[in-house]
Amino acid sequence: MDRMDEIFFGYSKKRLQEFHVKNKRLIHYTNAVSAKRILESHKLWMRNARVMNDCKEVRYGTERMTELFRSSKGVELIRAFSDSTVLSENELMDIIKHFLCYECCSWGFNTYIACLAEHDCSDEVGKLSMWRSYGNNGVAFVFNLNNLNLNDDGILLSPVMYYDEQTFYKEVNNICSSLKENKDVLSKISKEDVKNRIMWMLRYAIASIKHKGFSEEEEWRLVGHGRDINLEVEEIKGTVEQVHKIDIKEILKNNLEKIIIGPTSPNGVLHNAFIKLLEDKVRISEEKATNMVVDSNIPLVYI
Repeated sequence: MDRMDEIFFGYSKKRLQEFHVKNKRLIHYTNAVSAKRILESHKLWMRNARVMNDCKEVRYGTERMTELFRSSKGVELIRAFSDSTVLSENELMDIIKHFLCYECCSWGFNTYIACLAEHDCSDEVGKLSMWRSYGNNGVAFVFNLNNLNLNDDGILLSPVMYYDEQTFYKEVNNICSSLKENKDVLSKISKEDVKNRIMWMLRYAIASIKHKGFSEEEEWRLVGHGRDINLEVEEIKGTVEQVHKIDIKEILKNNLEKIIIGPTSPNGVLHNAFIKLLEDKVRISEEKATNMVVDSNIPLVYI
């Protein structure tokens, strides 16, 4: 991140630092058919927020941001921006009004997301709550983030903030402090640049705030807006929708550490199939592929 990103996306920077200190990984849970498609095409699909397991998640972030700017803490944040940048309070109020009245609706429902989760590097089991979502067909990709390069303009990797009021407003205070500390830099940036950065900060905030009841997921999201990314129409589960496809060919070669086969899958069937896919589609040696594919041994039984 450059200095501007550190100011406007300080929470993401802090979480990323913690992530590396704890030697964490990111894991992407999916079903076996989608996992096969990822390895064959070298593409990870981002889907519209409206077809997420719970589309209310984006609406939840919108509601929290609306509450912020109706509170005294929101006024404090606007003043911090005004004191540190070339924008006046009135200009900032206009930006916020536009965001709340128009951007929240269009961004929330033209947002494209791919979901991942934090993962301990030694974990070969995965999260029970996630496996339950995929029945006896679950597969998960484990990635390390060392020198990770998405090479995709318009896409941001963002940690989810699990909202509680105290934590949320503490982060608002951190933004206010960062603005004051970097006034010398911010005061030299054009109005248009500041405006754009504020809008992006707010947009990604509404896509990355979830109810604290979901905190066990430890989710991260790849987030983009439909007007900033290329979209293609694909058939999914008997219907069609627009998706954005991230090219992860190099990531599969350089950052994929293991594939976990979910519990209750037929003994050896998926396991052997994904060893073969790694050999044929990612050009990984048989020995390495065999070591990369592991089976979750959670005794999960469906009745």
